[in-house]
Amino acid sequence: MIRLLEIFSEATAPRDVALKLRAAAARPGLESFLSIVEEGIRVTEDGSLELQNWSRSQIEAVLSVAEAIVSASMSILVEQAGPLLVAIVVKCLELCLCYLEKFSFDGDDFSLQNDCLQIMEMALTYGSAMDHHAIKKDSLSTFLELLPSINVQNGNDDLQKRFTINLKGMNYLKGYSVDGVLKVLSSDSLEPSFQGRLFSDLPIAHPLNKIMSIVQHWAVVSLNCFPRLLKLCQELLQFPTPFGDGMDVGIFSLRVTFTGRVLKLLGHIMREVPRDCCDAKLLCSIAGCAEAISVLFKLEVDYLNFDSMPNGNPGNLVLLVLEEFLKFVHIGFLNSAVTQNIQVFIVASVLHIWDSQTWRYDALTSSAKAPLVYWPQLVLFILKLLNDVKIWMLSGKKFAITNYCLESNISDGPSCCIGLGRSFC
Repeated sequence: MIRLLEIFSEATAPRDVALKLRAAAARPGLESFLSIVEEGIRVTEDGSLELQNWSRSQIEAVLSVAEAIVSASMSILVEQAGPLLVAIVVKCLELCLCYLEKFSFDGDDFSLQNDCLQIMEMALTYGSAMDHHAIKKDSLSTFLELLPSINVQNGNDDLQKRFTINLKGMNYLKGYSVDGVLKVLSSDSLEPSFQGRLFSDLPIAHPLNKIMSIVQHWAVVSLNCFPRLLKLCQELLQFPTPFGDGMDVGIFSLRVTFTGRVLKLLGHIMREVPRDCCDAKLLCSIAGCAEAISVLFKLEVDYLNFDSMPNGNPGNLVLLVLEEFLKFVHIGFLNSAVTQNIQVFIVASVLHIWDSQTWRYDALTSSAKAPLVYWPQLVLFILKLLNDVKIWMLSGKKFAITNYCLESNISDGPSCCIGLGRSFC
């Protein structure tokens, strides 16, 4: 670990750090750090992760060193980096994902969660790499000193036994069933507009020999990041108490803002690594997230103090989440029945709240509270979605998702299907 500290202290730019991390002198420290990260995601006898037994200072130390290494590694060619640096990056990504899943978001301190998401953004998003000097050198020295205090099991195993990766690329079709691929490409499953854009809307290819390309596919195929992060978003948007019953508005803003960042990250990954549109887990996760977002529309807020709420206007935050979610769905499914079905569900949920039997303004009461969906910018956005639905109806399209019915053992998954098996025009 001493050599790692010297590297971060001596280097003056990320390129210098990357060069020194590839040197033989840095290998012992990197192998030790990889062992620590792998220890954190090791499942214990009680089913928990070893990470959950670490102290806050130890977690902060690991995340800070991980951030410095990941930041310096993303521009390196895979052949130059070798399996060790690639292993560290993907295992750090897995550690961050596990932390977000296992640790609570109930408090008002999201510092470690933000660190995890920042590392994931650096590893998975082009142009987001940070200068490692953003971390103070004296703090990094303290963090490196904390790392040896973490007990590691099987720390002397050979690297190749613990981690294997094909440096020439990954199997992009892993996890894709042949039937699923044929279904996507068949004329019966896709509408003409979808078929015409299927290949024209593919993202511009980035250099596939950079570590980031390997990490992106690893996140999608091996870590199954789409359904896992969508489930996280669903949990973040579920609040135990509404505004009027003592819910902390600041915590609400933090959770919704964090959700928006996660959805934006997912949209970027989906653009770079398109997923099988017949993936049952992905579809169920999207349905669950759509349902969680629709519940936010019912939250009653005090419109007299709307703009003075801490951490931003709740209406702006919810609108951002809705926009990022619909953008993610559109990137993944274009204008297919899945995208239309989700959009119709959102519109139907709002129309139900707008029904006078659901909520009506009472001039006799002193309360200025009303459902969040009455916020003007949200109203304008929903009206735009409603106009899209009307255009689909005028074009003779039918809202049925029968082409996407899946045979799956997920029997208790959420569903936001509008008119499954029947048409709406």
